[in-house]
Amino acid sequence: MKKLTRASWIIIGFVLFLQGWIASSSAEPAAHSGTLRIEIDGMKNDHGRVRVALINSQKSFHQGEPYFRSLEIPIQNRQSHGLFTDLPFGEYAIKLYHDENGNRTLDKIPLLGIPLERYAFSNGARSPFGPPPFQKALFRLDSPEKVVKITVQ
Repeated sequence: MKKLTRASWIIIGFVLFLQGWIASSSAEPAAHSGTLRIEIDGMKNDHGRVRVALINSQKSFHQGEPYFRSLEIPIQNRQSHGLFTDLPFGEYAIKLYHDENGNRTLDKIPLLGIPLERYAFSNGARSPFGPPPFQKALFRLDSPEKVVKITVQ
């Protein structure tokens, strides 16, 4: 068996170093996205669908569409479950309503603007007049999976 020279050891060490450096630089970055699971209850019946808006800005929260993402989900046993996947970590708010008649509109009393269909916001945020402040509905997604429970009223 041949004895390795000092130069050979240096070359072997350098090659191993390069292999490790190349492997670490080509590895995928750490995950910075997650899944948001929404559990909704409080519907008075199983008619229609729940329309969910996931919002990532104060402007969209108060002015409406375009929303960051949205879902339309069925109701079973007065409950509904939704899932948003591949969400970048960050701050979000949810607003939703039970679209009982399937017209894709939150029905309101004309002139008064009082909702006729049940609705809710994340964190149970409420306000006596109009939607609550964005900050009250805000929550943070900073883990691979988060569950948010919302009760419509």
